Amino acid sequence: MLLVTAEYMPFAVALGVGLLVGAERERRKGEGATRAAAGIRTFTVVALLGAIAMRVGGAILAATLVVALTALATAAYLRPHDDPGLTTEAAMIATLLLGALAVLDAPLAAALGVLLTIVLAARSPLHRFVTTRLSQREIIDLLTLAASALIILPVLPGHPVDPYGAINLQTVWRFAVLVMTISAVGHIAQLVFGARIGLPFAGLLGGFVSSVATIASMGRRAAQAPGDCAQFAAAAVLSSVATLVQLSLVVGVVYEPLVRRMAPEFAVGALAALVYGLLAAWRAARKPLQETLVVGRAVDLKAAVLLASTLMVLMLAATLLARWLGKTGLLISAGLGGLIDTHSAAASIAALAAQSLLAQSDATLPIIVALTANSVTKCAVAVLFGKRVFAAMVVPGQVLILACVWSAWLIVD
Repeated sequence: MLLVTAEYMPFAVALGVGLLVGAERERRKGEGATRAAAGIRTFTVVALLGAIAMRVGGAILAATLVVALTALATAAYLRPHDDPGLTTEAAMIATLLLGALAVLDAPLAAALGVLLTIVLAARSPLHRFVTTRLSQREIIDLLTLAASALIILPVLPGHPVDPYGAINLQTVWRFAVLVMTISAVGHIAQLVFGARIGLPFAGLLGGFVSSVATIASMGRRAAQAPGDCAQFAAAAVLSSVATLVQLSLVVGVVYEPLVRRMAPEFAVGALAALVYGLLAAWRAARKPLQETLVVGRAVDLKAAVLLASTLMVLMLAATLLARWLGKTGLLISAGLGGLIDTHSAAASIAALAAQSLLAQSDATLPIIVALTANSVTKCAVAVLFGKRVFAAMVVPGQVLILACVWSAWLIVD
């Protein structure tokens, strides 16, 4: 058996990347006089050339080859051909650079090569999605998310800015960016899959945007169509799975050791919500989804700023109450915050633990209290917006989730 040694691994990776990207481009190369200039052989040679240049002459020779290849790609683009885009020419330059990268970091080059091929192969679905499914408002939302993560977040101070040592602006905005990202992913997933995957899973996706808003929306629709109440209730319960997944992500972003400590509680609660929701969906009459559930915008900057402001207030309140009233004050702060938003309340508690203002063992109970308060809000929304039958299915689901979470906490802690 021929083993690839460390010396030859970069060239093997470069060869694989060139063959992979070249195979995809060969399928779109066309035929006749108007065919594209580069196919599988060209891309393979280009990738190997990048690896050889980096090994022999380093970054200077590789950069020289990039300039030369850019000139050749420009000449190839000016030739008559059917595709007016620059995809093949740009992919050629990227493949050369990936070949060079393979000498420095072979696993990264391999991963990026696969990713590049996936993007190239998904041309038609990507074009169709961007032009037919995404609106101008959603594109602006995604640009807002990019600016929030890549421009605003890096310039914020990473240390407490208040005299009590409670408010870390970078932690606050990182939490807001995470929530905006999850919201954007959930929103786009609803656009792509909502009308085809059925009402219950659409409710699960809606939960990543807002579980309370999803329950309110499902309650209103259940009141309008009582015959489908079981399906709407199943979707409402499944949105709580997203709450627990999102809660674990938020706590993990703020303070990773705490999410590892609370993994049993989060896992048991999410599993209970999933089983109850799927059971309710299975018992409900199977009917096709007539409309796509889309809750809110992909990214709402005003809501993100409000969320960040709420988190800062909760962090400061939790710190002061903990100093004045000890653990009792912390529980009061978590409960009141959880009625508004469980993720903000949990993030404020996790931030205190991250700054060594609170022990991990003392942080778990307030987070569970915040989750409990949020479940009370969900039950109130289910009763307020839905019919009695809807609430009768949603409220026991919340009770089951809380019972499992509290039981796990009592056993583990």
